[in-house]
Amino acid sequence: MFFNVMSLSNKNTLVLFYDVDLGYPVKGLPFYGAMYPEERKYHVADSLINEETPLDIFFQVLNRKILKWQKNLRNAIEYAIFLVEKKLGEKIFWEFILMNSSDKYNKWNFICSSSDLEFGLPHTNADFIFIPAKYIQECIDNNDYIKLAKTCFHEKIHILQRYAQSNLFDVLSERLNYIYYTNVFPMFIKKIKDMIHITNPDTFMKGYYIYKDKMTDEIYFFVLFFNKKKKMMQRKTFIYNAKLAVWQFSDFIPFKGKISQYEHPYEVISIIWTENIFK
Repeated sequence: MFFNVMSLSNKNTLVLFYDVDLGYPVKGLPFYGAMYPEERKYHVADSLINEETPLDIFFQVLNRKILKWQKNLRNAIEYAIFLVEKKLGEKIFWEFILMNSSDKYNKWNFICSSSDLEFGLPHTNADFIFIPAKYIQECIDNNDYIKLAKTCFHEKIHILQRYAQSNLFDVLSERLNYIYYTNVFPMFIKKIKDMIHITNPDTFMKGYYIYKDKMTDEIYFFVLFFNKKKKMMQRKTFIYNAKLAVWQFSDFIPFKGKISQYEHPYEVISIIWTENIFK
């Protein structure tokens, strides 16, 4: 069951809060079904999940990571979307770009999630925006609704990217020096000791990209890992050694370190657009 809770400055805006009784959305399950069991247990932190857990049990556990919407959390999301639309209303050019990006532009589907799903981070899957209850409450406690608005907008860009009606995001990726590499899991990143490659739900099924430095013509590949020893997320850079035809570690970081999520161009685009809207 969905609830249409508000009508904002844009009369076509539809804000929906997903019903906890429905469990995890079925159309979001392929993300977890496609990953290796060794990785799966990191995306859903639960004592019942390990590398041997069958998918049916995993999906049952996943259902419990969807939480009931409390009124104060819903109100906070409503206000955050109001702030987003206010900013967009001040910048007609951006609203035009977004409206022509995807037919999902006017629709917001929110799910309240627990902090042991996806490392406690806001994220998207299918056409849903997952926001941890703890994250929303922290924004409320800090009276930081701009942070919540930026987060909602960042995640909304990922929805638009997923359902893009044109090649807009591909063109922007190329302008950012990202080159489509493959849609097949690059096996060399499975062989890094103590590191588990972490699939980003925001860019699921959008393929892997390499990055070409225009100054040096060097080719780089960025990967998001979970370090099993340090028990933390890390981004690692690989440089292609043409003479040996292998990928090797590098300390290179693009954009002079100003963008933290640089492993995929769609993340870079979301960050840049959000910062431009909320200037």
